[in-house]
Amino acid sequence: MQKTAQQRIRYQSGSDKAFQSVNSIAPGQKRRGEQTMRMPGNLAKMVLMLLALLFIALAGCGQTAPANLPEADTPAEGEAPLPPDSEVARPVTVPVAQEQTQEGITVRVEQLDLLSQADFGDGRTSDAVKLSVVVTQDADVSLRVYPDGGRLLLNTGEEIATAKGDFHETYDDGSLKRGDLYFPLTLTRPNEIQSLLFVMEGPANQFFTVVGEDFVFEVPVNHPNYQPVDRGELLGRAYEAAQKLTAAPGVAEAFSVSLVEELGAVTLHVMDAVLYKGVTHPFAEFLKVEEPVDFIALTLAIENTGDQMVSFSSARSRLQVNGGEGIMVDHLMSQYLSPVYGPGAIKTGAVFFLIPEGIPPTLETLELVTEKVAPGEAPQAVTLRVPIEA
Repeated sequence: MQKTAQQRIRYQSGSDKAFQSVNSIAPGQKRRGEQTMRMPGNLAKMVLMLLALLFIALAGCGQTAPANLPEADTPAEGEAPLPPDSEVARPVTVPVAQEQTQEGITVRVEQLDLLSQADFGDGRTSDAVKLSVVVTQDADVSLRVYPDGGRLLLNTGEEIATAKGDFHETYDDGSLKRGDLYFPLTLTRPNEIQSLLFVMEGPANQFFTVVGEDFVFEVPVNHPNYQPVDRGELLGRAYEAAQKLTAAPGVAEAFSVSLVEELGAVTLHVMDAVLYKGVTHPFAEFLKVEEPVDFIALTLAIENTGDQMVSFSSARSRLQVNGGEGIMVDHLMSQYLSPVYGPGAIKTGAVFFLIPEGIPPTLETLELVTEKVAPGEAPQAVTLRVPIEA
């Protein structure tokens, strides 16, 4: 059920560098014949829904389809998109019309829209990329694909996971999925996007085991008002975005950390440490923990400054509070960051640690146990002191 030729996947370089072909598979990337597992359907949907609601509450970040967007002027085939003509730029539409087929399933990306200050409700606005995607499949194919699990890799290096949109599935005829996927921009502005990759997992069987290769679409954007941006500016925006978490409900104390550490092939930025007291855990019953609970969250920016693909997992981190035992990452609360980093890639997110009972309420010391990585080598554990002085 797998293709006989290895697919060549392209990953983005740093600011204003061309996409680079990757001929070898990095540690942590799915190889041919390797299987990855999804959670059972109903549980997966429930977890994703609760995570989306939680992330909105804590970080103030939009996870729903924007409402009341102005209509985009769609240019004729071959025409350049219209430039913005107001302070809040009009949507820019880019015809794509690319499709790929495997295992009797065809994924077609019809068009891309660059949205300026899209309204995600509750006073939350964000620049965003919208992709219009259609999936068709042969009637006798039992495999499925999940476009809303895709991600964007921008020419600036930023990687963005899919936000909840108005994507719909129709199985009455066993053949169609259609809708729009929204990717809120955190670091990159619409007019800084010159090109992007849309990466979506390959076909999965009824057990949610992926058996095919990734669908990868390389899309030239060529914004009519394109402005290059350097890495320093992107990192400055990451620090600004991290401050939103310090104002979330339930925050008892926040510390500006600004820890920058080179960990082999990647550079880790720990921007803020946030202490939550007496908050509700949406998975308390599932985890069998008593509420209310306390959390420590670390806001991160992780960048691959090298020219090779590398694997780095923030999810394997542990946090030592006041010299105690290492606390594992709360995966249900934390923002998932794919461990594969292409050359020049930069990702931002937050990791949450559930504070167990018995730890004194006053934070005295924090130490982050993470990993030092190099292409093709096993990660090495390293302990970083997180400064939390007032």
